[in-house]
Amino acid sequence: MAGRQSARKARLWLAGIAVTTILLVAGAVAIILSFGDSGGDLSTGSDRQRTASPRPGPAAGDKRLTPATGKPLRLVDGEKHHRSGVSGQFPHTGIGATSAAVAHQEELEVLDDGLARQQLQDIAADEATVRSGVSDVRRAREQAGLPPSGGPPSGLSVTTTVKAARTRSLDTTGDVIEVWLVYDRHAQTEDEQNDKDPLTDEMTSTVYTWDQGDWRLTTAKRWTSHGTYPRAYDPSSPYAWLDGWREVSDG
Repeated sequence: MAGRQSARKARLWLAGIAVTTILLVAGAVAIILSFGDSGGDLSTGSDRQRTASPRPGPAAGDKRLTPATGKPLRLVDGEKHHRSGVSGQFPHTGIGATSAAVAHQEELEVLDDGLARQQLQDIAADEATVRSGVSDVRRAREQAGLPPSGGPPSGLSVTTTVKAARTRSLDTTGDVIEVWLVYDRHAQTEDEQNDKDPLTDEMTSTVYTWDQGDWRLTTAKRWTSHGTYPRAYDPSSPYAWLDGWREVSDG
């Protein structure tokens, strides 16, 4: 997650939740989930959009591998869970860095700035990354009509699911790794009312550095400024496969 990524917006279905700070309309409420830098999306993008334009798809009958047909990445678990709820102590390998990025993308708090600070303090390489992530969560809360600091609206849970990843080393040692991620995000209420308009196929990037025996998130410009520009992710595209996009698997 240096720089800022374009704001992400989603309408989350929140029927039945009485949140006085948010405008309720016909049982639904619009919440803007806006994250950049080291916030909920772990973004390392700059002010310019880092997503490449879609490329032409393969011709009919093309049998080359695609993310959907190729072997998925088999992720590994961290050896511990921090008290804040995020995973830690991933292997000192490329798949270890990718696994850390996927786990953190799915585990990091997106609307509770206090919990987000604790989590980032457990996994960030420096205090600047922590501050940036907390600022992003607070910005998202304000855009949602909530006070800038505090917990999520009562009864609301937000789930993030990473579907694919693309990994590149940013140095010659393999100790600084860039991981692009494609993910979906949806909300759910206590009475199991599902999000009617979730975020789908969102793309963001992260940079991790091997530090103090673990892969740690960084927004240091000396690394993020060397980030790559992937092809747009398409599970049926052989070009996405050749560019390094892989579906992810826990088993």
